[in-house]
Amino acid sequence: MSDADKIISNLEHLSGNIADRVEKALIKGMKQIQGDAKLLVPVKEGRLRNSTTASVTRDAELDIIGEVGTNLEYAAYVEFGTGQRGESADKDLPEGLSLSYTQREWPGQAPQPFLYPAFKNNKKEIEQKIAAAIKAAMREGRT
Repeated sequence: MSDADKIISNLEHLSGNIADRVEKALIKGMKQIQGDAKLLVPVKEGRLRNSTTASVTRDAELDIIGEVGTNLEYAAYVEFGTGQRGESADKDLPEGLSLSYTQREWPGQAPQPFLYPAFKNNKKEIEQKIAAAIKAAMREGRT
């Protein structure tokens, strides 16, 4: 095996090792966000809290994608509010997100955010865990 082949083989191993470690760190991070979201969500019957899920997947380009969410249609109404109350409330929104509210003769409900605050509260710690996972994989790849 030539030196170039050895380098390529080591880089391929390192790349896979980094991706695997990042995926594991991201799974832990998504579970952490999910747990916080469940603590923050308003509870009446518990459907919304119990529907909150966390997942990590790799797409066609092998990007690692973490998601926390719910499949219940009314989750967005809870997160962002409805009607006049929802529209007029101060909201901390993800960058690039804009909302429009139906105008009716009813006050609606104020937002009770739970997903975005859970994300924001954990973002830096998860970024640090991912960075640590990458560093550990790189150290391991040098041996």
